[in-house]
Amino acid sequence: MSSESQYAPGNHPSLPPPSTSVGLIGWLRTNLFSNFSNSVMTLLSLYVVYLLAVPSIDWIFVSSDWVGDSRDSCTSGGACWVFINNRLDQFFYGFYPDEEKWRVDTTFLLLIALMIPMFIKSFPYKAW
Repeated sequence: MSSESQYAPGNHPSLPPPSTSVGLIGWLRTNLFSNFSNSVMTLLSLYVVYLLAVPSIDWIFVSSDWVGDSRDSCTSGGACWVFINNRLDQFFYGFYPDEEKWRVDTTFLLLIALMIPMFIKSFPYKAW
């Protein structure tokens, strides 16, 4: 086979697409920065998310109160996570009677045990 027949019309070698049109960069250029108005809206949206996310993260995590035993312990002006530890049983069981909480625990254990096969790729009868 001669080198002339390799590059004859219709026998072009298959080249990979340009790196700017595939992957993350390609997706960003196609969907978020395809024209001027999309670029402006993308940048404006990112700025609004920044304006909302920074104070929210500060309120939820940084300026929040985590330790204490009552509302009086919440003095920082952030979120008051003190009640999570104090009311953890109520979040899990609600107003279920204390002597019957074993039923809820058993249900959760059965749910976890029955979900384990769903994470095993070669488990038979998984489609059922």
